[in-house]
Amino acid sequence: MASARPTVLIFSHGGIDGGHGNIKYAANTYQAEFCEPTVTPIQLLEDHPAVQAIWIVDHDIMLSIHKHISDRVVNYAGNGGTVILGGWFSSTMSPRVFSRWMEKAWNLPWRCGEVRTATVFLRDPAIGPHPNWQHALARSYHQKSTFLKNVSPTESWYTSVLA
Repeated sequence: MASARPTVLIFSHGGIDGGHGNIKYAANTYQAEFCEPTVTPIQLLEDHPAVQAIWIVDHDIMLSIHKHISDRVVNYAGNGGTVILGGWFSSTMSPRVFSRWMEKAWNLPWRCGEVRTATVFLRDPAIGPHPNWQHALARSYHQKSTFLKNVSPTESWYTSVLA
């Protein structure tokens, strides 16, 4: 049933082509590139006001030239929207810039933690009112990534600590 599929906006620096994997089978996805003027993140937000999630794939949203996009995304999250920082985000960002962005734009204490390899586990309570997403999300997976610190367990879909 097509209407049961959530709508997810994907914001990236460049095209990710097939790189968004299985999400395209579980959700209606629309992608905008920060550097491509034909379809901008702002345009996608205007075209899809009832979007269920925004997936930010890389660090461009933290750049001052994209402050207007960052402000819209923060406002969307403040109104109950789901924002996912993933993909290449942690490998393309500066920890110092991330900390400043979290503090100034989001008013959050989130900071970069250590880079490590770990198995992460899905935290069902953090997903919130999107039960139709759970069937498409891996219960656990092994990754090497920058882990965040000062993040409440209720704000993280995946954690390296079993909850």
